[in-house]
Amino acid sequence: MNASNSSGTSDNRLLINLNSGFAVIGCAAALSNVILILVTRAYRQYIHRLQLYLAIVCFVLGLETLTVTTDTNGVEGGKWNDACAAIGYIGQHFGFSETFCIIWICIYVFMLAIFQNQQLRQLKYEILGLVIVFALPAALAWVPLLHRSYGLVGIWCWFKESPDELNVVYRLVFSHGSGILFHAISIILLSAVVVRLCK
Repeated sequence: MNASNSSGTSDNRLLINLNSGFAVIGCAAALSNVILILVTRAYRQYIHRLQLYLAIVCFVLGLETLTVTTDTNGVEGGKWNDACAAIGYIGQHFGFSETFCIIWICIYVFMLAIFQNQQLRQLKYEILGLVIVFALPAALAWVPLLHRSYGLVGIWCWFKESPDELNVVYRLVFSHGSGILFHAISIILLSAVVVRLCK
């Protein structure tokens, strides 16, 4: 019994160390990107501003990952924990932000390559894009927070494992559904770009 618990703790520690290592690398890369864009004033160009927004989102996600990968020994899995709920909310919020930001970049590349249309560079569309990337995910991720659906899941803070139908729906829609939609849109747009460039 003790050997089994020791093995489980060892596996958790390995996962935590690996995840933390990748998070540090991700944070360093994202922060370097942000600094480079600001120092060189590349943000004056629209495409580099999109890159800047994505780098900021990735940096926050890296920090969230570093925060969430802590040793949870002695913490009850079903216990409502405000700190873990906040971490789960931030992760879900910026996870959506990352998805929407990448789709925004794909749409821009698509419009530019297929239609030679640069309308998205207009300030009103950029403001709309920022609202979609930062404000919309904040609202979407807030819904599960109101239902107290975020909590400790193993060593992570995300949607709690429970037979509650809402938690199941959140897991399916917010994780699998959004992932499938993101990949479908990205593949369609970028495939169209590749076909156009190969002609």
